[in-house]
Amino acid sequence: MLPILKKMTMCVSAVIVLASCGGGNDVASGGTGTGVTSASAVAPAASVASSNTSARTSISPTMAAIDKVGNSFSSVPAGSILRVAYVDAFANTFAGIPTAGFAAPDILIYAFVQSGLTSPVLDSALISAITSAAPKQSVGSKTFISIGGQNGSSATLSNTATVVSNVSAGIKALNATLPKANQVVGVDLDLENGISAATISALAAGFKQAGFLVSIAPQPIAGPVQAAPWNAPNVDPAAPNGVTGVSSALYLSSGSTSNDYGAAIASGNVDYIFAQAYNTGPGAVNIGQCAETQTCIIGQLATAFNNLIKTSCAGSTGTPLCIPSTTQYAIGLPSIRGAAGTYTIWQPPSSAAYSDQTILSALAAEINKAPLNGKNGIMTWVLNADYSPAKDPYNDSYACTGGFSSVVFGATQAMSCP
Repeated sequence: MLPILKKMTMCVSAVIVLASCGGGNDVASGGTGTGVTSASAVAPAASVASSNTSARTSISPTMAAIDKVGNSFSSVPAGSILRVAYVDAFANTFAGIPTAGFAAPDILIYAFVQSGLTSPVLDSALISAITSAAPKQSVGSKTFISIGGQNGSSATLSNTATVVSNVSAGIKALNATLPKANQVVGVDLDLENGISAATISALAAGFKQAGFLVSIAPQPIAGPVQAAPWNAPNVDPAAPNGVTGVSSALYLSSGSTSNDYGAAIASGNVDYIFAQAYNTGPGAVNIGQCAETQTCIIGQLATAFNNLIKTSCAGSTGTPLCIPSTTQYAIGLPSIRGAAGTYTIWQPPSSAAYSDQTILSALAAEINKAPLNGKNGIMTWVLNADYSPAKDPYNDSYACTGGFSSVVFGATQAMSCP
């Protein structure tokens, strides 16, 4: 992607996890929309009165939830999950996000800090975006800013003390201009391109000590199998730290083949894990035999996380993974196919026709049965794409405008489907 657009460029490598297109919200890997073949939101059942038999192209979350005649279209019940969304503050599609889009998530993450890494003043695009949008967020929602992204590098992040000092000063200056209810309270570490565990840990500790909530956006991958041979890396969600000769351990990577985020998580300095269940590439990881191109990865990854949670991670180095019970998680997905690369739940990939309604329905059904709760949930890249799917750089003519926010997050503005 271009330097200021995390998702503008698709990942082209499809070999190993090193091809990851980015942290918190770069490119999502697609999955097959299984289990639902029609949506009442699009085609009313034959039993509906003849005066109302034309296909609907706009639905509300309420209609999606109750209109099940002759089909199994579903939506996610309000308040049942943690809802997290990234916003590309630098994109010209920012203006297309309606108030309902900003109001639906519990956490809004504005991406990405650039010049603010080397200066105590945040980027003007971030300041403008947060100033205009934060007041539209729902009461009690949290505002984060993100550093890193697909273009984050070791060169710009290695001096962790300077990064923490500059970003903290920039946030403080911005918050002085905002009402208390709309201030930035968290920093998201969307660190890709193989950023080291030491750098990640230092940044998490620095921002935590500065008084901010800290989130991370790792790529789940399969670590080394305990004993060879093993040719199909699979993580058993019931034993996510691996079984000798049987299954791999779950690693949380920054674009390498290592467990880069493990130490920061175990330290207790990470409040939220926003795991990108997309774009690691073919064969990089299966969770419970579910790939990134299948919606079932959501439930399998949630099960794995739940089995890694401990009351205390004292004494842990982070490998094998240990998640303190105070840390929450959300499983990350792209909002539409055009926001992501090849390896996402949105299938088929590339420019072929696909049914957004069918995949959204399958996604909602999977979320509803996954072992999530109000503390844990779903993250998406990116609200811009959800509400401007056909515009550049997304160029997705098959996606429903506002579909993800409506079906998964319960946005009050009806979605519109092509």
